[in-house]
Parts: sequence; structure tokens; C-alpha cells
Amino acid sequence: MTISRRLGIDSIGRYRVSGLLGTGAFASVWRAEDDTLDAPVAIKVLADNWARHLDVRERFVSEAKLLRLADSDRILRVLDIGELPDGRPYFVTVLADGGSLEDRLAKGPLPEDEALAVLVEVAEAVCVLHALDIVHRDLKPSNVLIHRDRVVLADLGLAKALAQGSGLTQVAGSPGYMAPEQSRSGAVVDERTDVYGLGALAHRLLSGSTVGEPSARLEGRLGRAVRRALQADPDRRWPSARAFVEELRAVAAGEKSLSRKRFVLPGVVAVSVLGLAAGLFYWQQKPVEQQRQQQGAAPTTTVKPIDPALCRAGDLRVLTGGDGAEPLNSNRRNMELFFASDKRECKLFGRLEDVRFVQADGKVIPLRYGDGQGEPVEVQVGEGGWASVQLNWDVDAKNRDVKPLTPARMEFRLPGSLDLVVFPWDKGPVGDGGQVEVGPVVWATG
Repeated sequence: MTISRRLGIDSIGRYRVSGLLGTGAFASVWRAEDDTLDAPVAIKVLADNWARHLDVRERFVSEAKLLRLADSDRILRVLDIGELPDGRPYFVTVLADGGSLEDRLAKGPLPEDEALAVLVEVAEAVCVLHALDIVHRDLKPSNVLIHRDRVVLADLGLAKALAQGSGLTQVAGSPGYMAPEQSRSGAVVDERTDVYGLGALAHRLLSGSTVGEPSARLEGRLGRAVRRALQADPDRRWPSARAFVEELRAVAAGEKSLSRKRFVLPGVVAVSVLGLAAGLFYWQQKPVEQQRQQQGAAPTTTVKPIDPALCRAGDLRVLTGGDGAEPLNSNRRNMELFFASDKRECKLFGRLEDVRFVQADGKVIPLRYGDGQGEPVEVQVGEGGWASVQLNWDVDAKNRDVKPLTPARMEFRLPGSLDLVVFPWDKGPVGDGGQVEVGPVVWATG
């Protein structure tokens, strides 16, 4: 008899429960199967003894909303939310399949170039949150998961929307990773609090010890960058996570080994999202690589280090060409995006990712996306080099009684990066449910 049956839980909503991944002070996390989509999921359920505490319940639901709001491959994705018959709320996330960073560190320290690659990935995830005015407040290895080949940030149970006010009235965080101001009731918590958390995570990855424990001094430019992040006075830290991550990238660019090596993450059989408010994880380690290969298992997944030659959002100017109708089709419009760089020569290769149109109220316009024709070309942008991408969209509404919608802005991510590029949209309406095609990166012409 499975543990789920012993506890009297066979299903949660439409999901078939297959086992308990773990329990914590505020919630339990279950492994379940989505039989409709034929995929495993993790379901976090608020503990019964907290279900009637409105503040805890609100924080639990808020966590799901914040995770959903992030809508990024760098943040653990929420797929669904609901309530059990007894009124306890739950939300469903993807089931991380690659372990936690804490699990990896338990096997030994990381080489410096691998640690740098991971730090950059985590810092970029934090930048995604900060772009939404969300501060995480609990950055630690157990809250960093590996899903497929990506570093994924989890546990927003302590996160707080900065737009709701900067005064913090509740002491929250984890010893060894918590900024000093988090232990003071009423202190201001902002982006610099997460800068400290990133510095504490860097200290653990690079020295093998948490802040406050005996460890070797970190030397050189990297050591100075970490020590600045760990300043007790927030005004003396890096002013933002973006400033810190750019310094880490500069250090990484000077480490030739970083561009040659990959960060290898051991396989894990079952990893839950229990690092979310509960702060506990359940996992089962797989055998070592040699044993796995003898059993015919696939090689362990890897996280590729950042290629410093790739263009970042901060490097580029994005311009748009004039729009017009496609020949013989007045319902299709087209335009060209141009990319230029005045800061440094960098390269673009591939296709734009996560392209979407957003209305002024923040709602994403529902559209179908397809790739434009042609193959991408590696383009060196800067010093006279310009890249371009063709964009075609449908202005015909799916329902002819509904007028086409006019976006306030267009958003997308650069190929090879999760940097979000946002610019105002002034090219007219797009069709609700219409088709959008985005061509590959090519050399700009004309």
C-alpha cells in the first residue's frame, strides 16, 4: 500500500497522487500524475493546521501567484491551483527532475568556473524577479533546483512584492544566507537584500562554507565582488542584482576554462518542490555515472556555462522598420526588427524566444506562434554589423465579432539568453488568437 493511500489521499483535483515527497511546517508536497497530459507533477498542499490562518493562507496563495507571474524558465512554473474538499488550497508545479544545488554540494565543492556558471544562472533568475518588483529573501542552495538542463529558482514562500510596500514587519530568512536587515523588525527589505543572499550563496559555492563559518579568504576580483555583496550596510553592496551579475560575467569572461567546461549535475530520481515554504526536500540519489551507464541509463544532464560573446539585452539597441501588409493578404502585417550595439561587439544566433504581446493592463494577448522561414545566421553585432528579424502577424480576430487587440508593448528573449527585451508597440493591432511568425536572426540588409 502506498503512503498516499495510507494517508487517505488518492487524488488531488484531477491529478492522481502517487506518493508523498515530503512535509514541512506549513505544507506537504506530493508527487502526482497528470493523466490528461501524461506528465508527472508536484503538488504543494497547505497544512491542515494552518488552513484557517488567513495570513498564512494568503501567503500560500500569493506564492503561487508570484511563481505564475514570473512566467520564466528560470523560475519554477506553476501549472494549476485549486482547493481540496476540506478547503485547503494547493497549487501544481512542474516536477523538477535534476536535484537541488544542496544535493550537488553534498557530494563535494564545485570547481571555481563551474561555481561561477551556476552563480550567474541563479543571479539571472533573481533579476527576473526583480524586474517584476519581487524580492526573494531566501536564497540558499536547497531553493535552487535543476529541471532538465536549467537552473530553476524555487521557494517564493518568503517573497514579497516590493510594490506593496518596502517595510518588512516579519523576520524571515535562513541563517547563513539571511541579510542582517532581515533580523531587524521594521527594516527595509529591497533588491539589495537579495544581493546579500547571492553573495552568501557565492561564498558557499566558492569556499565550501556558509557565511560566519571558518573558511579560506576569497582572493582577486571575484573575492572583492563577493565581499561587496556581503556588506552589512545595504548602501555599500552592489546596488542591484543586475550590477552583481554583470561583475560575475566580467570575472567569468576572464576565466578561459569557463568557456570550455560544463557544469555536471548528478542525476536524481525524484526531486520535489518542497524547498517552497516548507524548506525541506525529498530526493533519492541515482547511482554514480559508471553504474548508470552499465544499466543503459542516459548520461547526466548538464548546464552549459554562459557564453560571454553572446549579446545581452543591455548591449543592444532595438529598432523597428516600417510595417505593411503582405501581398494579396490585407489581414497579415509585417515588419523588421533591427539590432545594433554601440557598447561591444557581440553575436546573435538563433531565433527570438518567448515572443509575446502585452496589453496596457498587463494581460498577454492570446496568440499562436510559428517560426518564419529560413535558417538563422551567426551575426556579429557592432562595429558596423547589424542583425535583423522578420516579424509577421495576423490582425484578423478569431471571432469576427471581436475587434483586434492593440498591444502596449512587445516582449521577447534573446537567443541563448533569458534576458527579457521590452519595447513599446506602435505597429497597430494584432488578432485575438491569430498567428504570429518570427523569422531567424539574419544579417540586416538595406
